[in-house]
Amino acid sequence: MLHYMTVDDLLSLKVVSVLHHLSIKRAIQVLRINSFEPNCLRRRPSDESNISPSEVAQWTNHRVMEWLRSVDLAEYAPNLRGSGVHGGL
Repeated sequence: MLHYMTVDDLLSLKVVSVLHHLSIKRAIQVLRINSFEPNCLRRRPSDESNISPSEVAQWTNHRVMEWLRSVDLAEYAPNLRGSGVHGGL
């Protein structure tokens, strides 16, 4: 079903925010790239000095918030809590 999810499907699930549509679409794409392995997502940092773009795509919302704190943008981190913004976006 995830391969064929449409905007109408999301609307029937009461997902009306465009940001949430993009977040879900990108999350499905990241999972598809990783063979739908849920353990591919990274909540905790591994090596801060060598971060590749492919690793950023696997960051959870919590990991994005931690990164904002580490690069001295902590004032923006609380705005992301529960927003659905993940590394794939």
